[in-house]
Amino acid sequence: MLGLYRLGLPEERLLGYDSDTDPDNAEFGNETFTLGDEGAGLPTINKSIVEGFATKDFYMGALGLTPHAINITNFTDPHPTPLQVLKNASRIPSLSWGYTAGAFNQDPPVFGSLTLGGYDTTRFVSNNVSFDFGADYTRDLLVGVSAVTTNVTSIPLLNSSLYAFIDSLVTEIWLPLSVCEAFEQAFGLDWNETAQLYLLNDTAHDALITKNPNVTFQLVSSFSSSDNNSVEIALPYSAFDLNTSIAIVSSSSRYFPLKRAENSTQYTLGRVFLQYAYLITDYERSTFSVFQAQFPSSDVPQNLVAILPPDTSNQSNLSVRAIIGIVVGIVSLAGLCAFLTFFCLRIQKKRRVNSNLERNGTIQAFEPGPNITMHLESELDAVATVKPEMDAEANPTELPVPDHTVYELSALITTEH
Repeated sequence: MLGLYRLGLPEERLLGYDSDTDPDNAEFGNETFTLGDEGAGLPTINKSIVEGFATKDFYMGALGLTPHAINITNFTDPHPTPLQVLKNASRIPSLSWGYTAGAFNQDPPVFGSLTLGGYDTTRFVSNNVSFDFGADYTRDLLVGVSAVTTNVTSIPLLNSSLYAFIDSLVTEIWLPLSVCEAFEQAFGLDWNETAQLYLLNDTAHDALITKNPNVTFQLVSSFSSSDNNSVEIALPYSAFDLNTSIAIVSSSSRYFPLKRAENSTQYTLGRVFLQYAYLITDYERSTFSVFQAQFPSSDVPQNLVAILPPDTSNQSNLSVRAIIGIVVGIVSLAGLCAFLTFFCLRIQKKRRVNSNLERNGTIQAFEPGPNITMHLESELDAVATVKPEMDAEANPTELPVPDHTVYELSALITTEH
């Protein structure tokens, strides 16, 4: 055990988490963990920083995918992150990944997808828009939002363009008050000041089901760019049809996951957005891309493509173990809280991870075990306040990987309510 320290959440702190008056602390330690069951052939990472925390701000663990080293007590003893360890061991070709959170509202529910060192072309609709990382490495996944529209009104929901941070640790979408008020008018929402949420009763919910609205976000890489390239990410109402728990309100209640931001540092696109968006990040080129997510049927095979590093002279060394594909299983939207700029796993004796291993050629897939309960109710939110994460390149250097070993992992977790 290394000791008790603060989690260190600079972006989440902007949304009210880990405040100086109510800090989120954790026991830090060096642990060994494997991306799957023992004997499954998936990578094992030794002496990785694991943080065991007990705070109402978080109900799920998180696996950090940043390559930036973790400094705990000083800046002279950095600890490499899992992504960097895998790259150093030649288990992945580059510091990159592709990710979509999956969608519980689909019938049947669709697993999320994480590919380390590349991406899965079956999970997104291609486009040619590339985003540069933000200048602040803690806000690298920064996108320009030029428009927010819905099919239930011709009036735009966004009246002035803005930059928003993509963050998978945050449940909701945080936007300016004027935008939230436009949502209220279009969807008949009422703000609950006590809960700091848009709570929905059965009447309001039924009305929205009847309207069947969708919301489209238009993203641009720069507002000063002359090419005006943009990508649109559309979300149906079912993506916003969530339930909150008694940890936040007196009884379980439906809510619309939109939050009122007080200033530009809080503009955030959280996990709700990531259900229908696919991200490709490339840390070695400092670029990322955002695509409309696709939900192929279970009989459609993956098409994994590796992202080569800028210097591809070592291409011949990538013939084996060049890419790791992980299918992220979701039991509730809380299961989408997967990837942030720190590596944090909540240590809780009452939580169990169970899975059954299936082998099919080189594919290793995990299915729910008999003790797994599938919760299709929505997320376990934080307290009345919330927080952020994510990033790649529209046309990354590609390496087809037909002969490479591919791994799939279903991360199924039961959560105490």
